[in-house]
Amino acid sequence: MLNHRMLLFFLCWKISLIAMGQVLPVPNSHAHNDYLHERPLQDALALGFVSVEADILLGEDHLFVGHNREDLLIKPLDFESVYLQPLYQRYLAHSKSIYPEYGDLFYLWLDIKYDGATVLNLLKKLIRPYRKMLFSERRNRNGRVMILISGDRPMDLLLADKSGYFHIDGRPADLLKSFDRARMPFISQNMKEVCSTNENDYLDISEKNKLVKLVEQCHQQNKKIRLWATPENEQLWQQFLEIKLDLINTDSLQRLASFLMTHK
Repeated sequence: MLNHRMLLFFLCWKISLIAMGQVLPVPNSHAHNDYLHERPLQDALALGFVSVEADILLGEDHLFVGHNREDLLIKPLDFESVYLQPLYQRYLAHSKSIYPEYGDLFYLWLDIKYDGATVLNLLKKLIRPYRKMLFSERRNRNGRVMILISGDRPMDLLLADKSGYFHIDGRPADLLKSFDRARMPFISQNMKEVCSTNENDYLDISEKNKLVKLVEQCHQQNKKIRLWATPENEQLWQQFLEIKLDLINTDSLQRLASFLMTHK
């Protein structure tokens, strides 16, 4: 009975805050391919997402958002104006946080599609006006947005970077190399490379144990873990929470946000 009362109180509290126009951060939420939504970044922020991912394209010494080079010809979205500028405005508006009184990090994943070295060099120049907002273990521990570099990762340049503003999205094989958490705070992998769902798109016990093992390996090195290419259903999401997966990947923003708001 007590648990039901606590849940009811929690829901009423959330509803009251929403009614006042205050968006609450939703832990574990990750917006995959965020730029494909009707309002890139803004839809995720309106639902309290704490992590978003954008594919980065290089076009004439400028950074755009899209999945492949053809997107540059159809509807190019400027990375700075779609992501960095509005995040910075929000950071300033909410007393140096992305959500009011939210002390944890907001994750901005950049999935570089090609020419990683060139893109990273452009990013170094692009982030200069926004460094007050960006987290760096070395230079700005008060920053609230962590940039993670995925996709075409220029590893030599990332490892040589002394600023600490660019964090490496690792792979399970990187666990054997014992990279420092400050450089590689996350491990990511295609779910199909780790475990397989059954015909109902959730994990049987043997497959669940495979994922449990990887999660434990990551957490032993103080790294967080994220999977991509995951089915979208509540039963699997519940298993992810039980396993303590740090971020749950989704293209269905409203559905995941609703689930996470009522499941802890």
